[in-house]
Amino acid sequence: MEVYGLVSSSGYDAATYSAEIETNYEDFLTLLTTQIQNQDPTNPMDTTDLTNQLGEYYTLEQQVMTNELLNTLVLETQYGSTGNPTEYLGNTVTYVSDEASLGSDGAYWEFDLPEGTTSADLTVTDNEGNTVYEATASYNNDGINNFIWNGAGTDGNTYTSGTYTLQVIASDANGTVTDVDDIYTQGTVSKVNWVSGEYVLTVDDETITSNKVTAVATAA
Repeated sequence: MEVYGLVSSSGYDAATYSAEIETNYEDFLTLLTTQIQNQDPTNPMDTTDLTNQLGEYYTLEQQVMTNELLNTLVLETQYGSTGNPTEYLGNTVTYVSDEASLGSDGAYWEFDLPEGTTSADLTVTDNEGNTVYEATASYNNDGINNFIWNGAGTDGNTYTSGTYTLQVIASDANGTVTDVDDIYTQGTVSKVNWVSGEYVLTVDDETITSNKVTAVATAA
């Protein structure tokens, strides 16, 4: 029977330790009872070691209970520091993603162009990686710009729904080409869950964590 020493409050699974403690504690009591029942009455066994182990079990159990309470307090603190779920629910959020849903108002993206950008190649692909739209657009402003695709494909087809991915390649006057990584989209939050210390939002057909949100627009 394995006896666990005291452990720190980090780097362990409290639920796993609690289950192991309960199992080993029951085994320990069974062993202690059996030894007492079968001891020689003329030569009683020395129960000092078993009593010490019983004390260790009690101490470890208290440690695990303390750590479980600390974990609960940490989660509650994180919950309070991430804001109120009503901040998101029903509102439009801008979040980090190169994927956007195509609806009646088109598919919307924002992207952060590097300084000196004069043009950018925009490529839209479907969920199978097929190119449905591509064009080169001129830009006079670096920083955040946006692009709304209305579903008219340069492949000759018209699209009305689905999830699409935007790739942006920026060019400056010297011909320097940059693959733009900072791409965002928008959507309305229909559901908010609290999972493992953070909000998980359902935005249109996507599920995102709240740390990807860069802006919240309150519904009018």
